[in-house]
Amino acid sequence: MEKTGTNPNPTTTITFGNTNTKLGQIKFGESKEFTFEFTNTGKEEFVVKNIGGSCSCTEIIDYKKRVAPGQKGFVKIKFDSNKASVQNAYPSGVEIFANTPDPLTLFNFTIDVVK
Repeated sequence: MEKTGTNPNPTTTITFGNTNTKLGQIKFGESKEFTFEFTNTGKEEFVVKNIGGSCSCTEIIDYKKRVAPGQKGFVKIKFDSNKASVQNAYPSGVEIFANTPDPLTLFNFTIDVVK
């Protein structure tokens, strides 16, 4: 029997707390770890289906796979400048596929890769 009024695929929203998406400087050849926090601002549990870096230089180290409404989650990355180029404001990001209204959430950032 089908329940009426229930969404079989409930969605929720998240908001990243880090508004500064400029991560500073890194010397070419070095790696550095960063952690981004977010809050589940919706009414349903946030569930990550898949997550990845938007380029080969950004590796996902750890993340919170499920976050209850009103609670905080995180994504921890390692940026490897060996896989980037020497460039100010080198663009990268995190791609999160989850139960959000748009199934893909992008969190973009830049980092200055210097010699």
